[in-house]
Amino acid sequence: MRSMKRWLALVLALALLSALSAPAWAEPAEGLGQPLDDFAVQTIDGGEFSLSEALETHDLVVINLWATWCTYCVLEFPYLEEAYEQYSDRVAVIALTTEPTDDDEKLATFAEEHGLTFPIGSDSGVGLARKFVTSGIPTTVVVDRFGNVAIVEVGAQSSTSAFTQMFDFFLSDSYTETTPLTGFPTLRPGDVGASAEALSAAANAEGSDIAFRNPEDARFWLMQPVEIEGRRALVSTNAGADSTVAEVLATVEAREGDALVFKVRTSAEAIFDGMFVSVDGEVKKRFPGTRDWTPWAVPLAAGTHEIALGYEKDDYSRDGEDAAWISGVRLAHGEDAAAALAALPAYPVGERFALDVTGEGLRAIAFDDPAGVLTRSFAVDQFWIVDGASVSAFVTLTPDIDPDVAFLRFDLDSAFVPVSELLEADGSGYGKALSMGDGDWDYTFLYVYADPEVRSSEDVRGALLFKGAEGVDAFVDYLASYGIAVSWSEAEPAGAAAESAVAGTASYRVLFVDQNGDPVPDCAVTFCTDATCTAVFGDGAGVAEFEGEALAYHIKVIQAPEGYAFDAEREYPTEPGGGEVTIELVKE
Repeated sequence: MRSMKRWLALVLALALLSALSAPAWAEPAEGLGQPLDDFAVQTIDGGEFSLSEALETHDLVVINLWATWCTYCVLEFPYLEEAYEQYSDRVAVIALTTEPTDDDEKLATFAEEHGLTFPIGSDSGVGLARKFVTSGIPTTVVVDRFGNVAIVEVGAQSSTSAFTQMFDFFLSDSYTETTPLTGFPTLRPGDVGASAEALSAAANAEGSDIAFRNPEDARFWLMQPVEIEGRRALVSTNAGADSTVAEVLATVEAREGDALVFKVRTSAEAIFDGMFVSVDGEVKKRFPGTRDWTPWAVPLAAGTHEIALGYEKDDYSRDGEDAAWISGVRLAHGEDAAAALAALPAYPVGERFALDVTGEGLRAIAFDDPAGVLTRSFAVDQFWIVDGASVSAFVTLTPDIDPDVAFLRFDLDSAFVPVSELLEADGSGYGKALSMGDGDWDYTFLYVYADPEVRSSEDVRGALLFKGAEGVDAFVDYLASYGIAVSWSEAEPAGAAAESAVAGTASYRVLFVDQNGDPVPDCAVTFCTDATCTAVFGDGAGVAEFEGEALAYHIKVIQAPEGYAFDAEREYPTEPGGGEVTIELVKE
């Protein structure tokens, strides 16, 4: 399920030092649902663990990718150990460190100190981290009885039951074919819930005859009929149950121009919990936080559609009644549907998703980061020294971003604010004044998220604000404590780069090839101006694509597969209007 750990890692620490978790409807991980190639690894007790042998004797294999320095990995291990002790006859566990300096002696000491009995080894020479660790550790890879990858979960589990419920799901007799999941399953209580007739009577508007039903999948909790404020409704049943979804399902036959119309009431945490409506598995609208009865309409194309209405509960916090109510559902046609859709609120949009910071005494700075660590680890594209008492944040959203779901995060005062609440009085845009305060701080983060699930850096815009030059030096010292060497300098005044830009945006394409002209997959570069750098990762075909302001960027290679050499200091210039750059790497 979706978890706060995912965005906390982006906000509070380097991604390589933090734990992140996958959202409930995140993009599928690489290899999910596919067979995992066999591997064998020497364990610290002198034995050998192989995937093929583990699958011969067990019904499930759990691979934990971790490191001894990883705090969240250490916090998770007692729960994994307890679950392993209960299920070791059917579940095989192997913990592979991703840290090259974690030798057998160090691992053996660690295992003894923490009472770990499952096999432990090193990923060096195996390469699972390169395939599965995309945004942090611990990363858990689950291989089902059919030898296929069923889960790739990034982030620490916080209870033994998280593991045992996951084990029960895959070990059950009803698990007859590979079912890839984007998170650990949390199974609902064993009740059967209300009848289809009772669900339909509570959910439908007067005169509507949509047939509602409970989900058969035990990972999904139920909705139940209720009388509230003089109206019939369905209410979610998963209040207080972290990382769960309650929903009710229906099949509708729509004509061209139809809309699904309903009313929703929520009492929940402001950002990460709330009601959703999905059509054919795609979430069309979310309602986080607390709101009184709100009418809404979702357009439907002609044809048969599977509808899900429900409430998702995260593991971060709970506010209010921790629930959602749905009432007055109907399928509207013609002018009725058009009127319902026209009544939806209209929000200002722009051509680009952006966060702009203004204020007296702001000074832009630039970092010299040869290894590209900052651009890989932080979703930040601007760095400011703040000399004044406040700054102002202005947010621009594109039409595909929902301002009810997008939110502003200001680390200095721990504020989580939906962007829709930043709407200025004249309706022209979104803005918020932020007090820098007089507290004891050196640097702080300011982010706007297009979506709480944070699928990639493209869904985030961020700024790193420093309290004077001393704050920048403190940040540099913090990075140095992890062996990361960077330096900084004053950058061009804000807007100088924009003045040299060709109007609008441009598309840039980088081709990675070896000395024979063959494509090199999984490389990465930085696109840098004099003020900022953006990391761009290539695909399996050796192509990296970047769309940004039409500027003359300089490109540096920051990552290449093992066995390929590159000059980390060489810069490859681009034309301001975009274009294609070919970078040759040497296959050793």
